[in-house]
Amino acid sequence: MVVGSMIAGAVAANGSVAPSAAGLRAGFLGGMIAVSVFILTEGTTVTWSLNTIVFFLIAVVMLLCISPVFGLISGRIGDRVANTVAGFRVDRAS
Repeated sequence: MVVGSMIAGAVAANGSVAPSAAGLRAGFLGGMIAVSVFILTEGTTVTWSLNTIVFFLIAVVMLLCISPVFGLISGRIGDRVANTVAGFRVDRAS
């Protein structure tokens, strides 16, 4: 989730999209994929009581609320890394 957001921010630094927005979207998608993979792999084998369902729903909501924030921050970090590397290459070439 974090690595994908950094890559999205670095790629967006060269495009016309804001790196923080690209990281935000990548973070949200990463959170959705993480929840989907858990439901498909482990969720089918767990015995679901009412307490487990409530806990899982609260955890999913928290994950989906926090993952875009991590994506936003990681997208900005990816943008700065890309700009630093690009600036370093230009300085070294001249």
